[in-house]
Amino acid sequence: MNISDKGRGKLIIFKIMADALIFQLLGLIYLAVGIGIFVNQEFFRKLLLDFTQNLSASYIGGIMALIIGYILVFYHNTWVFDWPILITIVGWLSLIKGLMILIFPALSFDLAKAFKRNKKYLYTCAAFLVVFGFILMYVGFTLRF
Repeated sequence: MNISDKGRGKLIIFKIMADALIFQLLGLIYLAVGIGIFVNQEFFRKLLLDFTQNLSASYIGGIMALIIGYILVFYHNTWVFDWPILITIVGWLSLIKGLMILIFPALSFDLAKAFKRNKKYLYTCAAFLVVFGFILMYVGFTLRF
């Protein structure tokens, strides 16, 4: 084994640790938000209403989604049929979400209002977030790539 092989091994270990950390963090966020919606639906309905009425908050939310999506896509644009593709997909969806909020705010507001009005939409979203959050955390804490 030469010096470059040792460096490559460290790089692979770092990549696995970085992927695990991203899975854990995204999973925790999705799980917390999903459970939060189930536990305190009225708070999230007010949050959605506030998003549609507070232009500054929606603008900052769009910028944040764009930044997070860009970072995930830039550093983790991995299109392989394996668990890490979930990070890539989340990154692209976040990037698209940020662009949609910034370029088409009225469409984003209409979608937020639909989720506020219809409890089924909100509960379906919450259920998806809880399940997806558990999957991401499971991958992040147990699987080794």
